[in-house]
Amino acid sequence: MNPDDNLDPPPRRRRRPKVQPLSAEEHEKLLFADLDVPPAEKIIRMWRLAQCLKNAGMAEMAEEKFRLLLDLVDNLEAKAQVVLALGQMAEQAKDYQLAVSFYREALSMEPAVSWTWYYIQNNLGFSLNELGRYEEGDTPAPSGLAYEMLPFVTVRESRAPVISAVNGICQAGGLLIAMLSDIAVVSERATFRVPELLRGIIDATYAAILPIHVGMAQARDLLLSAKKIDAAEAYRIGLISRICKHEDLRAEALKAATEILQTAPECRAHVKRMLNQQYARIDYETMFVSLMSETSEAREGMTAFMEKRQPNWIPEGLPV
Repeated sequence: MNPDDNLDPPPRRRRRPKVQPLSAEEHEKLLFADLDVPPAEKIIRMWRLAQCLKNAGMAEMAEEKFRLLLDLVDNLEAKAQVVLALGQMAEQAKDYQLAVSFYREALSMEPAVSWTWYYIQNNLGFSLNELGRYEEGDTPAPSGLAYEMLPFVTVRESRAPVISAVNGICQAGGLLIAMLSDIAVVSERATFRVPELLRGIIDATYAAILPIHVGMAQARDLLLSAKKIDAAEAYRIGLISRICKHEDLRAEALKAATEILQTAPECRAHVKRMLNQQYARIDYETMFVSLMSETSEAREGMTAFMEKRQPNWIPEGLPV
């Protein structure tokens, strides 16, 4: 007898059922199934649906949702972002004349957020170039929307003493302000991170300043890994100068201000100037050229952030 005759036959492989992709209507039903959704959440869901339709090439349906959004949002900044999206759709359809009209409408809303303004201006310039109207794309930035909009150099060069009190999450521009203050007092609960590269942003200010505070090795680690550190670690590596119990934060910040005000003001200003000379030049040119580029990683990074997905440079299958 063949011993194999007593073995159970191998189980039959189950066929996976064919999964049909959801239609746009089904997506919309799922998004708005909850009738009690708050207005703010409804706006977020409508934005996601419109972006989904736009990315799927369903321009007419996407435009319909974007125009519904214009009625839902009540501030000009948000309206400018919606009109920007309409311009991007027209641009993708190579209707550059229509794109130009959308971008100019968005600019007329005077967006204050620098990202919105840069994207509108960048796309407007591209569409005008495609139409051969090069001279019209040479629009100067509004006052306050070039590098001088950034507060960091102002904080660094202030003749008046600047004290920072940090009580929680301290990242990106907030961390720069803390670093460039004369004294940064932080709660033991505070956390710190340099997240710009996660969004594809070349942060020239960090590149020039961070190595002076923590040394080149620590600066490379913080910038290139975007890791989060706690207050104790930030104090240990020299990122900030004072740490205290959370409930003592205000008192300790006032104590630092009292101490610094006992020093001679003219002499103090000269010492601050000498200290600031230790910093490297800030390469704002590279930073802003990157932000304005049609194919910049910053554009993809911020778009991915708004759409709550991973940016396209992260390798597939990478554990995150």
